[in-house]
Amino acid sequence: SWDVFALEAELKAFAESEGVGFGKIGPPTRMALTAGSTSPDIARTLSALGRDESLGRLDDALQQTK
Repeated sequence: SWDVFALEAELKAFAESEGVGFGKIGPPTRMALTAGSTSPDIARTLSALGRDESLGRLDDALQQTK
């Protein structure tokens, strides 16, 4: 589900599965989504942008790192 609470849980689970704190994944995720270093809560940003737009922006950011 692409709602704020589910997204928060997924982000937290991902950070834990990678053995890092959210501070390690938050800033690059925020930059990929908003092209800025500040934004509302990441889960709320994902929800507001919608699934397709969010995934597209994340994919674009990943492509730029290759």
